[in-house]
Amino acid sequence: MKLLQKPSEIEINKNKDIYESFCMAIIGRDLNLIKELLNTKGRFLNLSKMEFLGYLNSLLATLPKRGICDFEVKKGICLDQVPGALYCEIIGSKWTPFSFEDSPFTEEPGLDFENSKNIKFSFGFSLVIEDDEITHLFKPKKILCLEKSQKLTELN
Repeated sequence: MKLLQKPSEIEINKNKDIYESFCMAIIGRDLNLIKELLNTKGRFLNLSKMEFLGYLNSLLATLPKRGICDFEVKKGICLDQVPGALYCEIIGSKWTPFSFEDSPFTEEPGLDFENSKNIKFSFGFSLVIEDDEITHLFKPKKILCLEKSQKLTELN
């Protein structure tokens, strides 16, 4: 029987770094970094590592290839499957394409804000991290939004 221990500050900071790296890898579409962060024997949305990478690649392929997309990261806490696990939702919206003039090597490419489009991209998940690797990724059914909980504690 394995006893649960409170994680040390070092473990907490390592897990936070892995969590943030995973979020930024999704926003930056860095599948190589995501591949490095995932445990080979883990389960990710009930898929194997390679199946999940394929799914994520097809999801990220829906984003435009060139331009600027506003990303919002909402955080919360899982209340059902792994209570206390961090929840993150990455939402992409308002895509603005780059408008290069004659040369792709111009220092300041112009932005075409008139042709901004609303895109629909949302990916929400919770992670389980063990031994510096993500071992499980799942979508919880019940979460507590951190912004709402902070507002409630401020009121009390």
